[in-house]
Amino acid sequence: IYKRKDCEINVTTNHIIRKKMKFVISYICLFVAFSSPRHCWCYVFGSACSRIISRKEWNSRNINTTIELSVRPLPYVIIHHSAGKECFNLEECSGRVRSIQDKHIDERNWSDIGYNFLIGSDGQSYEGRGWGKIGAHAFNWNRNSVGICLMGMFTERLPTSAALRAAQKLIDCGLNIGEIGHDYKLMGHRQVVSNTACPGQALYDTIRTWQRWIPRPGNVENNDAFR
Repeated sequence: IYKRKDCEINVTTNHIIRKKMKFVISYICLFVAFSSPRHCWCYVFGSACSRIISRKEWNSRNINTTIELSVRPLPYVIIHHSAGKECFNLEECSGRVRSIQDKHIDERNWSDIGYNFLIGSDGQSYEGRGWGKIGAHAFNWNRNSVGICLMGMFTERLPTSAALRAAQKLIDCGLNIGEIGHDYKLMGHRQVVSNTACPGQALYDTIRTWQRWIPRPGNVENNDAFR
């Protein structure tokens, strides 16, 4: 009987300690939020965003030339496919992201990988340029959009359900942390660039059923000198 009471007391005490710690962390987060709200939501509370594989984790090249966005929250989300092979685990997808980064830097002479985020067929999201950085994924639209690339060729078949869910969760993440506007518009790459079939017909047909997809993009200012 006494052991049971001791156990109940310990459980209650631990519960109180956890509640106090949560309150302290929340208070710290609110204080930090004035200078960096997006990091607060993502990394302290952990509830707004699913885990995103960082550049360090996939062994990115050391890049220091990316430019902060001047427009936030972003009014557009643009979906891409990589038009290459799919990947199904952390090691395989990390290698695929590195290959895309190498191609964008060494062959296209861009400053970094073009996409803000990439998604593997296992449903993991990978940080490209990340939140708050100008991408190089859709000419004339880079300064007011986030570019999300699903890795694979999706002309005739769809990405995995895990990859599609990850893309939608990533958009929800951007909404929750204030990086994507609540009245955002969703488009496929082919809608804003005339000489591409990206993100592939099968994927394009799917995103046309998603909330916030629009059939015709508006006009944007031609100010995309940065790549």
